[in-house]
Amino acid sequence: MNAVQLELGICFTQEEWDRGFGLDQLVDVAAAKRTKPDQQLRLARKRLEEARRRRTGEPVKFALLLLPILIGAVAADSWLVKALLILLWIAGVGGVSAVSFSDVRYSRELVNRIEVLQPRS
Repeated sequence: MNAVQLELGICFTQEEWDRGFGLDQLVDVAAAKRTKPDQQLRLARKRLEEARRRRTGEPVKFALLLLPILIGAVAADSWLVKALLILLWIAGVGGVSAVSFSDVRYSRELVNRIEVLQPRS
């Protein structure tokens, strides 16, 4: 779906992502979206803003969710256990951060692609 969006310069809504499409439906929806480039650009810009908000919010929420792992690291007697728990926490938060940053990068790329395909008035 991401490749289709970038190639055609369209932006699916969250409802469309959740619903999914058969091939015929996908072609029909994509063709309809291509006729409304202004709407696609607005939707892509909205997605970019949401991704930018999540870039900070999601890692913070996940860091707090995994806080018991850090507490376990503080309480652990063994340095090996402490180090492993800290690395686990870092990997979890780092993974969520990487996905969040990737989402922003993709959303920015989609906005740029739609702007390039936008008819000039």
